[in-house]
Amino acid sequence: YRTGLLEDQHVRYALAYAYFSSGRFAEAGKQLDHLTEPELFRKGIELRRLMQVCKEEPWKCI
Repeated sequence: YRTGLLEDQHVRYALAYAYFSSGRFAEAGKQLDHLTEPELFRKGIELRRLMQVCKEEPWKCI
C-alpha cells in the first residue's frame, strides 16, 4: 500500500476481483468503494451483483 499501487484504479479493480475470486467479498467491496472511473465503476457494479448471487446461491459460484 505504501508504494501507491492502489492509486491506479485498474490495479484496485484487479485486487477486488482477486478477493471476489477467493470468496473474500467484504474485502472486494472495500476496494470497489474507491472506484470512480466510469468503466471500472460499471464493472464494479456487475461484480457486486455477482457477489450477491454468490451469497444467495453459492452453488452458482463454484
